[in-house]
Amino acid sequence: MAATTPSAPFCGIYTVHLTVYARSALFYGIYTVHLAICAPSAPFYGIYTVHLAICAPSAPFYGIYTVHLAIYAPSAPFYGIYTVHLAICAPSAPFYGIYTVHLAIGAPSAPFYGIYTVHIAVGAPSAPFYGIYTVHLAICAPSAPFYGIYTVHLDICAPSAPFYGIYTVHLAIGAPSAPFYGIYTVHLAICAQSAPFYGIYTVHLA
Repeated sequence: MAATTPSAPFCGIYTVHLTVYARSALFYGIYTVHLAICAPSAPFYGIYTVHLAICAPSAPFYGIYTVHLAIYAPSAPFYGIYTVHLAICAPSAPFYGIYTVHLAIGAPSAPFYGIYTVHIAVGAPSAPFYGIYTVHLAICAPSAPFYGIYTVHLDICAPSAPFYGIYTVHLAIGAPSAPFYGIYTVHLAICAQSAPFYGIYTVHLA
């Protein structure tokens, strides 16, 4: 799925709400979600908001579950408020196999004046899990002059039910590569296991 955005000057409020549901019955096989959310490529004046809720299986799942999210940032002058809210749920029923989440959040590549905020909540299994659970997060930083407030909130949960296998989180948080005038903040909350865990749990922060 690709959600396009304004390619000509825009003045006003632009909002995208996406809810991607997962299986609520027994599933055997491969389940994949690809989402590409584009950002303005022409001058934008106003409020730009993206809300994404990616649900996970709530019934036994046997196989491969993959989510790919690419959230682009403005590539033309932007004046206003740009916000991304992502809620990635984890299985709430027995899961056997491979569960992977890839998130790429772009940052402005053109002059930006205002408030840029990213909220990411990645849930962890709340039911027995057998296999490989991986989260890849790449949060880019501005590569063009930025004037204002840039904030990233990350909440990475850990399993709250028995887990057997490999659990990995990769975080790459970029820093500005162009003049930056304002406030740049990153909040990371990495939870630890609250239930029996058998295997390898790794967190990589760059």
